[in-house]
Amino acid sequence: HAFCWLAAMRVTVGSTAENCESWLIELDVPEKTTVASLKRILQKPPHSLEVTAATKVLFRNNGVLTTLFDKELVHSHVTLLNVKDDKALPFPETFLWGAATAAYQ
Repeated sequence: HAFCWLAAMRVTVGSTAENCESWLIELDVPEKTTVASLKRILQKPPHSLEVTAATKVLFRNNGVLTTLFDKELVHSHVTLLNVKDDKALPFPETFLWGAATAAYQ
């Protein structure tokens, strides 16, 4: 069998949304992933973020947050601007409820 190995890179995604400044998502994506592709990945489960056309993907360029356009390649650390933060994220379908989570029910 022939295998095709795609080079991957780890991307850390942050947010500027109020009360969400400290959350981070880390994910592995193919090395040549564009900003548009990253947005589509973040819209799908398990992330299910409400990324819209108004959402901007930013990176730090000499300490200054700078916009990455949809056709540009993703950087290893990016920040989302204008991502909707009013959505409650569901528990994964495979989540097993039990005594350890009883306090949160």
